[in-house]
Amino acid sequence: MIEGGRMRLLILLVMACSIGIQTVRAADCDEARRLVRTAVKRGDGSVDEEKLYRSAIEKCAGMAEAHYNLGVVLAKQGKRSEAAQSFEKAISIRDDVHFRVAYAGLRLEEGSYSAALDNYQKAIEL
Repeated sequence: MIEGGRMRLLILLVMACSIGIQTVRAADCDEARRLVRTAVKRGDGSVDEEKLYRSAIEKCAGMAEAHYNLGVVLAKQGKRSEAAQSFEKAISIRDDVHFRVAYAGLRLEEGSYSAALDNYQKAIEL
């Protein structure tokens, strides 16, 4: 059993570590936002733009916009399967009308009419 003083010290240590981790994550997500802004300005559908989005996702995996924009670039490059995965990931993080419409459009182009219709309907509901 841990004594009262040691228990308080252990709790403070755990809290300090948690704050440090959150600070690092915030800095990583700030850097990811910068990378996404740079990629959006580029906007040419190039491999370089793709790399910027992938770098942003490595820094901040929970950034839905990075996944969505990566999906847009991959679709432009004809990489439909990868684009679909990126749109699905963006939607799983945050269900957004723009994400749904892009995903529905991709599914429509693939001939997956039922999936396209389902995503258009969900976009209307948002």
